[in-house]
Amino acid sequence: MPVQPGFARPSREPALTTPFLVAAAEQPTTQSDKPLLIEMSKFLEACALECDETTLVFSTFQENANFNARMLGRYRVLADRASLVAAYLQEGVEQKVGLADIPKLRIVTFAEDDDLAAEWSVIVLSSRYCAMLCAREVIDQPIPGRRFEFILTHDRGLVTRAAITLANRL
Repeated sequence: MPVQPGFARPSREPALTTPFLVAAAEQPTTQSDKPLLIEMSKFLEACALECDETTLVFSTFQENANFNARMLGRYRVLADRASLVAAYLQEGVEQKVGLADIPKLRIVTFAEDDDLAAEWSVIVLSSRYCAMLCAREVIDQPIPGRRFEFILTHDRGLVTRAAITLANRL
């Protein structure tokens, strides 16, 4: 059956389901330690605060403990200024006090065996700015300390495709 103009033939490739998998399919990864990635995450969150009301922020937390009271405070401020802020945490996270009164903050949970459980992502997407940091821990490494392979990009198409993987989970 011929394909009609404007319609794409369905792909037989498996769907890429996480920001890291989408980004790593298009760009090479770099390795770093956790402290550098924390600072990059804070920088992207600060950039989101400077954006306008069209801003979307999607963040995945490799470990639920990383979404602590300080992080909740930061995400409360982000939700006050952005159109939507979503934090992705593993199932079983205790309901945090005060989450219900933050209307533009969505907490989305995923299973322990979901590919997101191995990732750390911060995606900021607005009408004038876009950026993404996505990382995955390197296991069985010869160097002591926690190391991550990561991608930092401002490529709007790539950031959008990665954001869609998380938006589809809302």
